[in-house]
Amino acid sequence: MMGEGLLPASGIMNYELGDVAFQKQSISGSVEEVTFNLKLDSGEKALGIGQYDKVTGAMVRWKEKN
Repeated sequence: MMGEGLLPASGIMNYELGDVAFQKQSISGSVEEVTFNLKLDSGEKALGIGQYDKVTGAMVRWKEKN
């Protein structure tokens, strides 16, 4: 489903060295915001927030907190 450009409202992506939990919400009719919570097996954590414009197909804002 993600390969087709359709991201579910929330979920977890599992990787070899940790996991990324995400949650999507609509900001406007054309912009979605996705919050990413990274948790590595080493104990490191990071938070990323991206805003994606569905009309242009581009990320319009990215913010990180470690």
